[in-house]
Amino acid sequence: MLKTNDNPALTLDANGKVYLYGSHLSCGCVPRFTVRLDRRVDGAALEKAAGETLGRFPQMAVGLAWDKSNYFYIPIDLPVPVFPGDGTTVRAMGTDDTNGYLFCITYKDDTIHADWFHSLADGIGFLAFLKSLLYHYFRILGLSVEADGIRTSDTEFEAEEAEDAVMKIDLADGNGYPRVPAFRVPGVTTQGDPEDTVVQIRLPFSKLHGIVKDYQASPVTFICPLFSSAVREKHCTAEEERPVIASVPVNLRPYFPSKTTRCFIAGAGIPYDQKMANLSFGDILDIEKGLLDFQTQAHELARDAKRTAVETLQLLDADLPIEEKCSLVRASIEQTSKQTTYVITNMGRVDLPFSLEQHVKELYPCLPTAVNPFTLALVSYRGELVLNVAQRSPDTGVCERFVELLNGFDIPAEISKVYSFHTMRYGE
Repeated sequence: MLKTNDNPALTLDANGKVYLYGSHLSCGCVPRFTVRLDRRVDGAALEKAAGETLGRFPQMAVGLAWDKSNYFYIPIDLPVPVFPGDGTTVRAMGTDDTNGYLFCITYKDDTIHADWFHSLADGIGFLAFLKSLLYHYFRILGLSVEADGIRTSDTEFEAEEAEDAVMKIDLADGNGYPRVPAFRVPGVTTQGDPEDTVVQIRLPFSKLHGIVKDYQASPVTFICPLFSSAVREKHCTAEEERPVIASVPVNLRPYFPSKTTRCFIAGAGIPYDQKMANLSFGDILDIEKGLLDFQTQAHELARDAKRTAVETLQLLDADLPIEEKCSLVRASIEQTSKQTTYVITNMGRVDLPFSLEQHVKELYPCLPTAVNPFTLALVSYRGELVLNVAQRSPDTGVCERFVELLNGFDIPAEISKVYSFHTMRYGE
């Protein structure tokens, strides 16, 4: 056993570290994956699979400890946090509610919910863990499934899988994209620890892909002006000059290859204002694609990610009481949120080996809102695009208008369900 201070599985990356000093109300730090299988979930097999998967992912087998100035990870070897239930029981991450772990898995009928604390992993990182869990689960059931690139117990953990990959990037020169105040939907509050309303929208990915290709756009730059337009119609006056800004987390792995499961992202923003609303849709897409292309140049991403990480560590490594750090982080999050109207995260296409995919009918993420009025989580799986819009208001008018706009392009999008979601708790 490695000593705690020499154990690479206990690495805290700078981006993920921020979440430790925030809360589920300030920064939406506990997202969820939902998986629907082709059969009823066997709880005992799922629990055993989680244990095997934790053995392969020691960076997930951690608990939270602290001294007067810092939070840090400690290795734990407690019963795996697998519980029967439909995911509506609200648990507190890192407490007895989750057996000390910073994630938990619940199951009922044919559905699994996997909630995780964002300091452990970003979405791509936790998906690697989830794929491994599903592989081990079906293997325990006696089914013939192939690993095909999945990190299983037949492979060894490598230190790189838990590294702070951002700090390995050379700080590049860049012009930087100007950050401006965004339109903020009035009345959004976290008082009373409210739950979210989630509007799930589905459409054939091939249909969207064909139209996006015709416009030489991307799914994100196609979706953003439509959703932003729906927000403007619903919430903005004719005199509103602030743009609706979509905040876009960018996965850095395609630019700077890394096996890390920790947070490895940079930020970008896509604005939509009244002037753009008067342009043709093709012109709008050209503008937004150009803005996103500029921000997603490797040197611009490196500049944004490394600068943010360095500034974060300067604050969080300072000799200050934990309470003061928490207060400073939450104030910073609130200040930064003024540059965002909503968040859109594109997980891209999720691929599983066919031997596994045939047993996994659905797989999609949901991101809690925290201080934002909307968070959009996109994933393409088995030829279908699923878009979960978590929103603070129960009024589904923006999503209904968004679907109408998609339908206007002959994209057969529809709202498949609307449900309530309360993120797991942390820090409050």
